[in-house]
Amino acid sequence: YLLWWSNGNPLPALITSSPNGTPRAQAGVLGTAGVSTLLGDRTIDTGVRSGARLTATRWFDESQQEGFEIVGFYVADDYQSGNISLASPGNPILARPFFNVGTGQEDSDLIAFPNVFSGSIDVRSYSEIYSAAALLRNNVGNGTLGRIDLLGGYRFFRYREALAIREQTVSTDPGGDRKSTRLNSSHVSESRM
Repeated sequence: YLLWWSNGNPLPALITSSPNGTPRAQAGVLGTAGVSTLLGDRTIDTGVRSGARLTATRWFDESQQEGFEIVGFYVADDYQSGNISLASPGNPILARPFFNVGTGQEDSDLIAFPNVFSGSIDVRSYSEIYSAAALLRNNVGNGTLGRIDLLGGYRFFRYREALAIREQTVSTDPGGDRKSTRLNSSHVSESRM
């Protein structure tokens, strides 16, 4: 059984909120008075992770001088720190902040705003680690405190992480120009060795 902690992944601000009465152009914009970050500006996936490691060795001789070894391990996600689901009929204000390269300033995409939009957002993060190795093992020394073995072979290692953001916004303004939109975005990265 494995019990691991990890440094986690730093996130920028992903979801913000503003107090009711904030002007629409300032709602959810980072650096504006009253804006609070609901998810992001912190590290996620830092919780305790459970896993397992299995090692099997087959010795070629009775003196256990040479052998073949298979090692595998898996460490699961912490299942808690990067997941959030929020919905609002317009109050509280919900937004996704971003830096607008066109204007050179902070901006936001509104998800929910009073009498204009209702909406929901769902963020899910996931990461896992797994590895397998096939090794030849040769004893190079024995002593009263133990033994020293030389290992050589192939090891496969993979770290997978994913961040998925799903947002749904519906216009609640009868004269509005936007009936409904849906945005799906996700990021998946893998590291192999």
